[in-house]
Amino acid sequence: MITTALIIAQAEAAGQAAGQPQPMNTLLFFAPFMVLMFAWIYFQGRGQKKKDKEREEMISAVRPGDRIVTIGGLHLKIVSTDKPDTVIALLDDNKDVKIKINRSAISKVVNSKDAPKDKDEKKAKE
Repeated sequence: MITTALIIAQAEAAGQAAGQPQPMNTLLFFAPFMVLMFAWIYFQGRGQKKKDKEREEMISAVRPGDRIVTIGGLHLKIVSTDKPDTVIALLDDNKDVKIKINRSAISKVVNSKDAPKDKDEKKAKE
């Protein structure tokens, strides 16, 4: 019992003399890495919020007559936007086939009535 206590005391003394890292030194060593990690996470989330906001604005600006592409790859023409969360779109002009889709299924607006078709028209409007 006494010999065990002596061995433990000698090991602790040898560890301190050998220069084993103290807990505070370890914390100071990792602090810059933690700061960089949190900064990286913050700026990554900030960029995603910006993209989400732009997509939400695009979806809310959809009007009848706009041509869209859904997340499933369907190319449609908007007919009606009466409800806040759904739109009615025309699938085939010749057969007058209409389908109802959620606004969240809109991937992008291909051709909008209000938006100029190319850069030259954009300059001409200004």
